[in-house]
Amino acid sequence: MKIFYLACLLTLFTACQPDLTPSWLVIDDFTFTTNVTVEGENSEEIVDAWVYLDGKSMGTWEIPLKMPILEEGEHELQVFAGIKDNGEGDTRVNYEFYTSYSTTIQLKKEEITAVKPEFKYKSGLSFAGKEDFEDTGNIFGLFSSDDSTKIVSISKNDYPNIVKYGNNCGMIKLSNIDTSFTIITAQSFLIKQTEVYLELDYLSTNSFTIGILDATADGTESINSPHVGLYATDSNNFEWKHAYFPLTYWTNVNTLATYYELYLYGSIDDNNTEGVIYLDNIRIVSY
Repeated sequence: MKIFYLACLLTLFTACQPDLTPSWLVIDDFTFTTNVTVEGENSEEIVDAWVYLDGKSMGTWEIPLKMPILEEGEHELQVFAGIKDNGEGDTRVNYEFYTSYSTTIQLKKEEITAVKPEFKYKSGLSFAGKEDFEDTGNIFGLFSSDDSTKIVSISKNDYPNIVKYGNNCGMIKLSNIDTSFTIITAQSFLIKQTEVYLELDYLSTNSFTIGILDATADGTESINSPHVGLYATDSNNFEWKHAYFPLTYWTNVNTLATYYELYLYGSIDDNNTEGVIYLDNIRIVSY
C-alpha cells in the first residue's frame, strides 16, 4: 500500500512539472537599406536585436543570436535595431530612427526558426549637415585663420584599401609640422529641439573630438557642447566603424539657439610622429 501511495505521489509530481523544452529563434544577419540621395550610404553599426514576442519583451540579444523560447505555434515577432550609444560607449540602446521589423512566425519545440530582419530609416526624418565627400569640395572649412590643416577628399582610385563607401572619403593628416586641426562646417543648419543624433563613419590612427557650435539671434556663439572623443582605431582590427552620438541634450539646452554648426578638432597623439583620420557618411538625424 505504501509503495502504491508513493508511486501515485511521484506520478502526480512528474505531471505537475512544466515542459521546459524550448523552440529556438535564430538571427544570424539582417539587411539595412537607405535612400542614398536623401539619407546617405547604408552604413550602420547595428549590434543588438531587441526582441518582442506578441508584444512582450524577450530581452536584448547581441547579433548573431540563438535564443530559446518556451512557446510554440503561431506568434507575432517584432525586432528593433540596437546600437552602441556615444560611439565607443558601453551603453546599448534601441535606435529610434530605424524602423522595426515585424513578421509572423511558427515555433516548434526543439526546432529552429531563422529570421533575417530588414531595417531602414523611418520616413519623414531630417538629415542635416550631410557629407559623403562625393562632390567637389566639402562642407568643412578652417575654424580660424590660425588653422591650416584641412580635410580633403581622397578617391578609391588612389586609396583602394581605404575608401569603403562610394568613390571618395575625407582625410585629415597630422605630422610634426601640422600637429593639430580644427575644422567647422562652412554652412549652418537648423535642428528641431527633438531627438537628435550625429552619425559618421571613421577610420583613424589618431584620436579626435567632435562637437557642435550653437548661436543665438544676437550672434552669440558657444562651442562648449558637446565634447565627444574618439580613440584611434585598433591597429589589429583596422576597419571602418559607424558611430552614433546623441545630441538631444545639447540641442535642447540652449532654447535661444537659431542655428548650429558641427566642428572637429584634435592634435597629434603622444609618441606619434604622424596621424591620419578618415571620415565618411556624416549626417545629423532628427525628426
